[in-house]
Amino acid sequence: MCQKWIRVVRRKDLPPSPISFLCSEHFLSKEFLDEQEYRILKKLQFNVVPTKFEVTPLNFPSKGRKRRLSESHQEETWIIFKLLLLKNKIDPIESMNMDLSFAFLSDIVLAKAKYDRLQSLIEKVHFKEKKTRRKLHNVCPKN
Repeated sequence: MCQKWIRVVRRKDLPPSPISFLCSEHFLSKEFLDEQEYRILKKLQFNVVPTKFEVTPLNFPSKGRKRRLSESHQEETWIIFKLLLLKNKIDPIESMNMDLSFAFLSDIVLAKAKYDRLQSLIEKVHFKEKKTRRKLHNVCPKN
């Protein structure tokens, strides 16, 4: 399945990675699991290959500017992906063979990963706060 995607996308200089994505315009509306317009990330049906492409010669410049995610967003997405791999005990090499399913993580999975990460940061802050209070109490005990 991965090879089909690579062949259809025709980007030899850009092999798929955990943060690779295609916009929804390359798929027919019937190829999505649910057609909710308000969703940020639409989920594709299993074994779907992009079908809608504007055919241009490979050396012909593309129209307009391409939108690019900020580096911090790309880095955050990569961190979340690595956390999900570790949490589910998936080998990163093995994940590259998962037929690009990692490129379409549902918004619920991403939100849960962000929530878990923020929870752990909050716990660390609370722990540091308690530790500082104990130190302060030991230095200046109340009478």
